[in-house]
Amino acid sequence: MLNGIKILVADDNKVNQKLNCFLLKKLFAETTCVDNGLEVIELLRTQQFDVILLDLYMPEMDGYETAKYIIEEMGNNIPIIAVTADAYASTSEKFLASGMSGCITKPFRLEQLKMLLTGLLNKNVVSI
Repeated sequence: MLNGIKILVADDNKVNQKLNCFLLKKLFAETTCVDNGLEVIELLRTQQFDVILLDLYMPEMDGYETAKYIIEEMGNNIPIIAVTADAYASTSEKFLASGMSGCITKPFRLEQLKMLLTGLLNKNVVSI
């Protein structure tokens, strides 16, 4: 089901980028990695993706601002997954309010990521 899915990964930490892309490739997804929200927006102007994995705390433009811009300013309804180490309930409320489709808490396992992506591609809001 994830074979050939195009996923944009945004994280300012290069180790997290490499780990996320490694896990996604194990699920046969095509990945592109960027360092911040501004780069996400620039890529979305010229390329199409099926899902965005968006770290919430990045320099330049954080995940919340990026998601709001994509949804409100660009009118793009791409599923956006918040990626965070912050597992507080207030974070869940905030990512939902910004229009994101799901959330996964670091560190996560391959099976968790697969479940989340499968749920989103089936149009469910999911948090893991």
